[in-house]
Amino acid sequence: MCSHFVPAKSSHAKRPCVVYLHGNCSSRCESYSVLPFLLRHGLTVFSLDFSGSGLSDGDYISLGWHEEQDLLMVLEHLRKDPCVASVGLWGRSMGASTAVLRSSHGEQLAACVLDTPFSSLSLVAKELVQSFCRVPNVLLNAGLNTLRSEVLSKADFDLHDLEPAEFAKKATCPALLAFAEDDTFVQPHHTRSVYDAWAGEKMLFTFTGGHNAPRPEWFLQEAARFLAQQLYQAAALQAPATLRGCHAREPIASAPRKSLQTAVSHRSPRKQVPLATKGRCFGCRRNVDANEKEAPRSASPSSASTTASEGEGSSSPPISSQRKVSL
Repeated sequence: MCSHFVPAKSSHAKRPCVVYLHGNCSSRCESYSVLPFLLRHGLTVFSLDFSGSGLSDGDYISLGWHEEQDLLMVLEHLRKDPCVASVGLWGRSMGASTAVLRSSHGEQLAACVLDTPFSSLSLVAKELVQSFCRVPNVLLNAGLNTLRSEVLSKADFDLHDLEPAEFAKKATCPALLAFAEDDTFVQPHHTRSVYDAWAGEKMLFTFTGGHNAPRPEWFLQEAARFLAQQLYQAAALQAPATLRGCHAREPIASAPRKSLQTAVSHRSPRKQVPLATKGRCFGCRRNVDANEKEAPRSASPSSASTTASEGEGSSSPPISSQRKVSL
């Protein structure tokens, strides 16, 4: 299930599009927190429920492995849309790691915003166990191998292959990465590892708070400004007046694009999931006002707040009504 939000003014004009990728145990409703910041720059926003999340079918989530195939379907759909000029990604946690995997395949992406991607799923699992109690490495590795076998048999992917830091070595589009300083779920060194490995132009930001804490307004403004600037440039379109008065913040780190000779091949080939098993609906399109306040979010299995809610879930309401509000 998906939603495509477009500014009400000139709703059929050719515009850049940002695909928002939600976190674990969340849904496309998570995109509500970023809508006002993106729409004010004339960008459209496409959000989807990954397989096993929100209103989409599926029994399991894979924290990015199969979700990357969901994203591929969305990108193929948007390329056929005559109203889409260029495409960028904004992902959080699981969504950020999904964006890293897709970016490594040479997709024509204008830019990515990666909020707290993990560098290695197996390392996250080990760190979570050790955060609750100290376990000898022998027992920890034995338990992880059992989990690995269970995941492989039920969800059809090897958690040892899910290492976004390895895939980042072949991602070349501009990226803005960020992490929360007090995050104990996906520790800050994960995002730093992905940042170090990223082959394209990159910037790194940090802010206070934990993994599920609401992101500060300055970060949402900066991320939206970054995407708008990159997407309009990629589409060779004139930037809107809203960007002319924006002043970029200073990142804690930045680096230019790496030379192609430094790119490293992935450790294992990417499995392709048959598209016939992934039913999707791309018929939902909403025209909304860039200055409109965020829509209220009812309690649902996949969204308990306007941010990614790792470990908490509910179901998101279908978004099927047409709304057009003049800017």
